[in-house]
Amino acid sequence: MREVISEIHIKVYSDGSFEAKKIFRTELPDLIRNSSRRTTQAVSTILQMHNLKKRLEETNQEIDYNRLYNQALSLVAQNLNLQISTVRDKLERKMGETAEEVQDLIKAYFTNNDMRLKNVMIDSVRGTRKELEDIAAIEELFRMMSS
Repeated sequence: MREVISEIHIKVYSDGSFEAKKIFRTELPDLIRNSSRRTTQAVSTILQMHNLKKRLEETNQEIDYNRLYNQALSLVAQNLNLQISTVRDKLERKMGETAEEVQDLIKAYFTNNDMRLKNVMIDSVRGTRKELEDIAAIEELFRMMSS
């Protein structure tokens, strides 16, 4: 079964110039769309990393998690029309972790199924206005990645 993993959108202007934008598909269930922007951006980035990692594994390429993290941040920022620093902030400062700590948590999840990442994400949304929606979105992310 073939799966669409990216699309190219082209805008052509009357002066003959054009813009091409590659869009990577990251299917977000409605549950995630109801979450806070912080959680949507964090979940989207981790899901994008998961998708990129799967593609690398399928072609037996070595996985550099730091590079994967930066690629995912860039793709999510592009798809959501945000600055990379905005998306990075949602994964780092808002989770109360440094960049290195977040990357270590993500790598530990992907390499050892270490659930500390999930726990830190859930703890970071406790007491927020959209706590229930955010926790549901985080739970859905980890369910999607385990199937």
